[in-house]
Amino acid sequence: MPILSVFFAVLLSLGLFFMQNQHRLQANALTGEAAAITGNMRVYRNAVGNYARTHTFVTGAVADTALELPVWFRHRPDVQNYVVDGQGYVYFSPAQPELVTMLLKASEYAVLAGINQGGWLYNPISGITSVRLPIQVPEGSVVYADG
Repeated sequence: MPILSVFFAVLLSLGLFFMQNQHRLQANALTGEAAAITGNMRVYRNAVGNYARTHTFVTGAVADTALELPVWFRHRPDVQNYVVDGQGYVYFSPAQPELVTMLLKASEYAVLAGINQGGWLYNPISGITSVRLPIQVPEGSVVYADG
């Protein structure tokens, strides 16, 4: 009987160990995905912002072929852009909490990084900003605006 108790204790311990390991792997995958999206948004935002500043008459989504993107850059199809009045906006939808956190860290906590809340840019650190977002930027999406 004691051998059976030891067997179940070992089995339970192994089960817990593998469950924790699986959870850790899933968390790492989410973090890796958020890091990839963040990097993509930063490079894309620079190109969209440069385009918006030099083409102030353009309103709408800008095709990648019109942007000066690095040759090594591969645009993620889930990262979108919109320009209006010389301002560029890059956004990802749906929002992911870890993505907002990573984007804030990568942008050195820029006030122009956050979430679209009711048409305004909400920065988790400074709150609602004075940045009014175009209606084309979906509610709840992660946004990196060009300033």
